Amino acid sequence: MDHYPKQMPPPDYNAFYSNSAPGAHFHQSPAASQHTVVINTQPRSMMTPQSTYKDYMAFSIASLICCCFPIAIAALIFSCKTREDLNQGDVTSAAVDSRMAFNLNMAALGVGIAIHVSWIIYVIYFLVVINSITSSYNYNG
Repeated sequence: MDHYPKQMPPPDYNAFYSNSAPGAHFHQSPAASQHTVVINTQPRSMMTPQSTYKDYMAFSIASLICCCFPIAIAALIFSCKTREDLNQGDVTSAAVDSRMAFNLNMAALGVGIAIHVSWIIYVIYFLVVINSITSSYNYNG
């Protein structure tokens, strides 16, 4: 009561492949050329891409220390709100707060650079004027 067909040895693959090892022989009769194909598939799960937004906390702290203090405080508040929204899973509010924190940080950086550059220009101008006044005073006297 054999329900399974007799299996024959595989064919001689050396005849088909010239680079096979000389001692490797496979034998199978041409009559037993039934092929069984097994396809294993994994279940597909749709993963929605979870967008993560930067909170710009380090940028806000650096702006707070180095740049325009009032704008940097607002940027720091929005950075904290972004982090809180991400922890709660509210991606929409996190996106809005992240963008606002970035914009406020850039504004603080721009105002801070403008203040520092104008201060440097003022100091250089003041030093040149004082130098010219003292130098002209010394030559007239």
